[in-house]
Amino acid sequence: MNTKADITTDFSSLSPVVRKYLLSSLAHQLTVCARASYPGQVQEHEVQKQLRVYNELQHTVTGQLTHLLADDNKWYDDADFINILFDKARMENLEKNLIWAFQFAFEHLTPPPTRS
Repeated sequence: MNTKADITTDFSSLSPVVRKYLLSSLAHQLTVCARASYPGQVQEHEVQKQLRVYNELQHTVTGQLTHLLADDNKWYDDADFINILFDKARMENLEKNLIWAFQFAFEHLTPPPTRS
């Protein structure tokens, strides 16, 4: 799973319960990714920009999780949700980190989905 299309397919294949757990794990992994943007880890002019993007990613992931847990039908469609995340990550060229966070969440939470 190393493309947005793979992530969208695999995410859409999850049961509602597993999807909620995956989102909580993804939120946690994004905090791990954000640590690489702390002062001293990247050039000073990049720190605020990258941390802002990670905050927006966190906001989107936790918002999606909140709506799924509330079962209020206000969540994004799966493809829209993944697209929004990648659009935000692209703002600071952080797509590889987002893919890593998804990979980690999938690998450590559920068995890999089978593809035909």
